[in-house]
Amino acid sequence: MQKDQIYHNSLNNHMITIGFLKTLKDNLSPDDAYNFAKEAFKNYMVHRWSLILADTKPGSQERFDMFRKKHEEIAMNIEYRNVLESSPNLLRVVFFRCPFAEIMNEHGLKELTTTFCLSDFSYTEEVLPGVTLTRNSVIAEGNDCCENIWIYN
Repeated sequence: MQKDQIYHNSLNNHMITIGFLKTLKDNLSPDDAYNFAKEAFKNYMVHRWSLILADTKPGSQERFDMFRKKHEEIAMNIEYRNVLESSPNLLRVVFFRCPFAEIMNEHGLKELTTTFCLSDFSYTEEVLPGVTLTRNSVIAEGNDCCENIWIYN
């Protein structure tokens, strides 16, 4: 595993997450820890995207456009994240690295990593009505990349 600046920045950003997940893992059954972490990440992501998109109407083209624009802005600053396609009805983003998964593996939390991945589906459903997310591959599940495709219906 590379322990470069990207890894160290992500580690610094996720120290509280590591502590939280270790506490769950040490004090709950594996199923309960997984479900609790999944719900916590869902709540975080729904709240985060609700704030980012607060000035737009749920289900509107304007909301999806703002969502796409935000992903495009983020991808400009993250070398392992690429927007492969962005149009009024489609956003396709590929991650070629997942520092979060690297950190979770390093700290013995591999089995809880996908709880964060699943939050993308939760916030899409709650914050982006009329949008469908499909995912063809996930790094945390052993694939080479994560591919997310959001379709505005």
